[in-house]
Amino acid sequence: MEIHFVILTLLGSIFVFAQSSLGSAQGRIQNGIEVDTLKRFPHYVTITAETPTGKNYCGGSIISDQWILTAAHCVSDKQFSVHFLLKSLSNVENSFSITLDQSSVTAYPTGFDNIALVKLPVILKFSDKLAPISYSAEDVEYTKPTNGFVVMPGFSLQESKVLTYGMFKLVSSRECRTNFYWFLDEYLQICTVGWNNNKQMPCEGNEGTGLIIGWPQEPRLIGIFSSPLRCGSDLPAIYVKLLEYEKWIDQTIGRWRTTSTPWPIITPMIPISTTPLPTPPTPPNWVTTDGRSTTTTTSPPKPPTPATEPPIPQPASTPPTPPPW
Repeated sequence: MEIHFVILTLLGSIFVFAQSSLGSAQGRIQNGIEVDTLKRFPHYVTITAETPTGKNYCGGSIISDQWILTAAHCVSDKQFSVHFLLKSLSNVENSFSITLDQSSVTAYPTGFDNIALVKLPVILKFSDKLAPISYSAEDVEYTKPTNGFVVMPGFSLQESKVLTYGMFKLVSSRECRTNFYWFLDEYLQICTVGWNNNKQMPCEGNEGTGLIIGWPQEPRLIGIFSSPLRCGSDLPAIYVKLLEYEKWIDQTIGRWRTTSTPWPIITPMIPISTTPLPTPPTPPNWVTTDGRSTTTTTSPPKPPTPATEPPIPQPASTPPTPPPW
């Protein structure tokens, strides 16, 4: 059962829902690690749309108090809903959602690039569990053979109805191209594989979710999951390469800021904690050293113990418990 809250404005109606259940997600992060608090991924939103064959699930990222970044096909339906503060599909009493239509969507103008911006008809009031994430990938060297530790949130495939996250590593375009050949656009796409766990991967149902580097100290988006695979595939996952779209994002948001009319503020329907967060764990890193004629890359270290680093998922029926925030 859903309870509907309607906020009326002079310019139209905004539908804000408090729900009791969202059903079951089909797909999402395979073998994911359960998220113990929304403070880990306060930018994350779930996008749903009703279709003749059932409910479609996607992810998205808050990048400002009025804008969501996601995959274009996730918001191509006549109507769709954006869900905030969603940590469980079966218990969503502290979350809220906004139902939108195509007038709120700005897709990339080519029509085939799978990236879109959604303008909210409200101004979000941020907290430690609801906040934007930055997007910048200028210093990421995508051509390195094993370039970095990245994460992505989502719901697990038939494993749990709670929010989880997966840990991955970027792979070179050459390695990715050996699997996809000419289907991969090296200029506009990037790839990942599981971090020390090849069974951990994003799959169908998690499109539109942002790929994050620098987590948890300085998280920022560098990609958008756009090409879903069936869970269990051994192929790398493919993402939109956000670096090539940053100027378009800035221009789109900037244009609306100068022409739009202010809207009411939506406050998250949860008590805001005033307790400061402890220092988060440090993500793994490694060093590349250049010789006179060759380049040698040290093997990436295994992630540290759970005391200083998010735990590494192991093949098991239940994902391991992440460290306390």
